[in-house]
Amino acid sequence: MKEQIDRIKSKIDLLKRLDRNFEVFGSEKHKYILNQTISEKKLTEFE
Repeated sequence: MKEQIDRIKSKIDLLKRLDRNFEVFGSEKHKYILNQTISEKKLTEFE
């Protein structure tokens, strides 16, 4: 699963470089920045 997450992160980084003017729908809001991940403990508590 870590490989998939790393692949997704690298694609987001690529999009951020290619879409510098945030022309892709919605990108002007999130600007290709991800929030920090939560711990597994917090996730379990949430569920």
